[in-house]
Amino acid sequence: MKKKTKKRDLLKDLYNGKITEDEAYDLYDEALEFTKGWEREELFGLSRIETTADAHGMPLSVIAKWRFEGWPENCPICHKKIVPEKFGLPGALAWITNTSWAGFFFFISLLLLLGQIWSIYQGIQ
Repeated sequence: MKKKTKKRDLLKDLYNGKITEDEAYDLYDEALEFTKGWEREELFGLSRIETTADAHGMPLSVIAKWRFEGWPENCPICHKKIVPEKFGLPGALAWITNTSWAGFFFFISLLLLLGQIWSIYQGIQ
């Protein structure tokens, strides 16, 4: 049975002290049981950059602070420059293809492999 978590701006409530960080994580964890990633973003008013920061292990309280007080220029974990338009899946693809020639060739090989798998799948049907 699916629980229904109220739609809210989770980071705003956390930043303004309406909920504690533990309560924020309880709500977030509850939603993990019945939602997909993009649904959680909508349910809690999270942007792609905020969701990505969470996935990289940043505490919700830190992400809330960044939203309202400004994002750092560099990631405190890997120390690379934060480029918001490269967050999420398009950013991951940009990282793979822009990091090195090896990353580029890996990406092309992956596409070719997927094409071969798709051809085999089509031949079976």
